[in-house]
Amino acid sequence: MTDFPADYAPVADEGYNAYLGSIFMKQAPIGTERAHFLFDLKPHHLNAGGTAHGGLVMSILDTSCGATVAQMVGAPGSTISLNCDFLAGARAGDRLEISAHVTQKTKTVAFVEGQLTAQGKLLATARGIWRIFPEKVPE
Repeated sequence: MTDFPADYAPVADEGYNAYLGSIFMKQAPIGTERAHFLFDLKPHHLNAGGTAHGGLVMSILDTSCGATVAQMVGAPGSTISLNCDFLAGARAGDRLEISAHVTQKTKTVAFVEGQLTAQGKLLATARGIWRIFPEKVPE
């Protein structure tokens, strides 16, 4: 396991996310304005060109934006739509940083924007819509 700051904990490491590798989320109270994540890029995450595979980048952004809904809204969500723009590549050994926030919320839907960077360089952006499930909040 890679060293992450003490205030970061893994997002769900089960199902599909177990195959991605651990995405670590900075722990913050529900309602926090912006969520922050870290992910270490390994050789098996690369495409044939030697940079982060686009599907991996989208998966990291999808997982991070979904976790942002849970943190900011206090209820889990499910992706309705996700649009990504790829601006630059990352290489094995890079620590990816993801920042996301809810831009608008209704009772049942949250609109989320996220950015993925490495060493301060913007690699990808995402915008999406998540269905909110307040009835699934654990008691």
